Amino acid sequence: MWEVKTIANYPNYTISNTGVVFNLRTQKIMKLHPDKDGYWVLNLSSNGHKRSMRVHRLVAEAFIWTNDTTLTVNHINGIKEDNTVENLEWLSNIDNIKHAFRTGLTPINPKGERSRRSKLTNTDANQIREWISNNTHTRKEIADMFNICLSSVSNIINYKTYKD
Repeated sequence: MWEVKTIANYPNYTISNTGVVFNLRTQKIMKLHPDKDGYWVLNLSSNGHKRSMRVHRLVAEAFIWTNDTTLTVNHINGIKEDNTVENLEWLSNIDNIKHAFRTGLTPINPKGERSRRSKLTNTDANQIREWISNNTHTRKEIADMFNICLSSVSNIINYKTYKD
């Protein structure tokens, strides 16, 4: 069942138990965008002050009561885009990290092609290692070819990144 509540400290906005944020002043649904960590965020303003807020946190604060300010919000199924109240729970930071490792869905500091900033695939990395071992291309040629820096080529060759 769809439920809506006013966002605490932001009386011009409401949030649903599915993560939909509505601006009461403009009468429009707010557009969300992913932050650097892949969580849905939006900017809210109150009394002339703007603040970027994560949607899953707003849903949990509105629909899952806790008085413990040290807790963090966990996505039960590991999918950061799923901000439904049924998929959220309050956990300690250490339990949230354990859950991330247990599920394997939200690795901390992902490396290689799992990183959001990745320019290469694991196949590219394996090709780079092959070229270096066969002396068919220099590190500089590879860096230019893939538009990456020399240190990235070295990290690939030394298995610091793209280990899979």
